[in-house]
Amino acid sequence: LFLAAWVVASGVLVGNWLLARRLAGAGQMTVPWLRQRRTQHQITAEPTTRVIAARVADAVLAVVAVGVGLLFALPARNMWMPVLQYLNATPFGQTDPVLGRDLSYYVFDLPWLNFLQGWLLWLVLLSLVGAALVYLASYSAERLTAQVQIVGERQPWLRLSRSAERHLLILGAIALGLIAWGYRLRMARLLYSTTGASYGASYTDVHARLPVMTLLAIIAALGAVILLVSMFVRVRWLPWAAVGVWLLVALLGGSLYPSLLQRLVVVPNEVSREREYIDHTIQFTQAAYGLSEVAEADFDVVEGAVPLDLDANSSTIKNIRLWDYRPLLRTFGQLQEIRLYYAFTDVDVDRYRLGDDYRQVTLVA
Repeated sequence: LFLAAWVVASGVLVGNWLLARRLAGAGQMTVPWLRQRRTQHQITAEPTTRVIAARVADAVLAVVAVGVGLLFALPARNMWMPVLQYLNATPFGQTDPVLGRDLSYYVFDLPWLNFLQGWLLWLVLLSLVGAALVYLASYSAERLTAQVQIVGERQPWLRLSRSAERHLLILGAIALGLIAWGYRLRMARLLYSTTGASYGASYTDVHARLPVMTLLAIIAALGAVILLVSMFVRVRWLPWAAVGVWLLVALLGGSLYPSLLQRLVVVPNEVSREREYIDHTIQFTQAAYGLSEVAEADFDVVEGAVPLDLDANSSTIKNIRLWDYRPLLRTFGQLQEIRLYYAFTDVDVDRYRLGDDYRQVTLVA
């Protein structure tokens, strides 16, 4: 798994960064506010020198990409268990009441999918940033080596070729697609939420965060489509508008709306709002520990126990918990603690079978 992650990460980074070098080094960059003095672009360096410099730059980029790929592979070395669980998942036959998924999804699938989504997203973002820096560096090199003069009219600061634009747009679309997938996974993680009155999805999670995440996932997916369309439709403001709308909804809907709903709707009437979700917590906790199958039986209280009854139930009577653990903790501390070496922090009361007797025992650690 470590080797596979290293190969994939290094391949993606090397491929994108060297592709950016090819697109930029082949005269694909244009500097619209600079103009050549001569009709034919003159280069101060000799062609052989430029070829050697380009190969050295490619080698440096490849080495850096492989090194960064090694860093990406390090977290994957501990993910063998989630991968095996994902590949050998078995349905539980019971679904959650919020999203309707089989409970095995949260135990076997979600841990690996969370890691995979985050890993791929960071890999694509780093590829995007690295490619953009390569284009910018190539622009700077072109500006320094070309004999040019500044044109007085106001022009865009930098213009990419269509090939370079398409390269960056594809990476941006993949990143937004992974972000949309991440919102889908975050919806599932709401079942682990601790923001409500009980553990699990609360009223605010279901009625605020879940709809907002659904909307954000749709916006991110549409943004990815818009970036892909922008490869063929030359509307420069369209990708920026898509990203801007996504950021605005994420800011307002991701934090402000859930906070207002919690304060204005849930807190004034928390018992009735959270009752359904507290019931979910109790129901599934009992099912997880097998407590839903416990048989309940009523016993009539018989007053006036006689010695014969006490003798018949002596083992039960001996196990009635009467010991106070607090003075016992102090006593053990005074008798057995060695200063600056170890200390007793807790006393637990349990029952063990010692010989033929089932006896109450205190454990101190």
